[in-house]
Amino acid sequence: MEYRAFGRTGIRVSALCFGTMSFGGDADQASSAAMYRACRDAGINFFDTADQYNRDELVIATKCFNPTHTDLDARGNSRRHVTRAIEASLKRLQTDRVLDIQERHGRARRQVEHGTGRLSTNKMYEARYGEPWMHEVASKFVACCRGRGHHPVSLAVAWVAAHPAVTAPIIGARNVEQLRASLDSVKIRLTPGQRTGTAALSRTPPPATDRLEEQKK
Repeated sequence: MEYRAFGRTGIRVSALCFGTMSFGGDADQASSAAMYRACRDAGINFFDTADQYNRDELVIATKCFNPTHTDLDARGNSRRHVTRAIEASLKRLQTDRVLDIQERHGRARRQVEHGTGRLSTNKMYEARYGEPWMHEVASKFVACCRGRGHHPVSLAVAWVAAHPAVTAPIIGARNVEQLRASLDSVKIRLTPGQRTGTAALSRTPPPATDRLEEQKK
């Protein structure tokens, strides 16, 4: 497993991050434990949310923003909610150390208003990713994977990981069998030409519209 610097935090994380959203839901306790062991055996030390792990060897990320109570202040990215969200996460994760990474979800409206962030609306998302031709691209991608002898999931994750701006793609699975295809992505080393060729299967999406211009309409 390759390990990369996580920005300027001084933390080194595995080239794959495992998202545990399926734990306790689509994956029962036995499947969750099996996937965790498979990730650790593969060298993954980066988990996006978790219950309890070997704390010294892992980098744990969690997030906040969505409502956690009927209280109007129990949501968002205010100092009060972020502080309480961190304290609650520490309690649930059964760890007494500050989490390595705290992500803030939700629409950063103030940042947008101040010109420090840009967002696209759901309508723009649908227009960009919901077109029929995208199913044709998926078919071409699957054919490309077969020609190279790769599972589509493996090549897709490897393609994302090869982007210079990406530290670690967040992968997820419902069981170990699904997980294997994502783990196999680390065996694929795409040359710049191969990555460009794969990208050429799809048309270049239009640039996102400036959010400030949208608000003026």
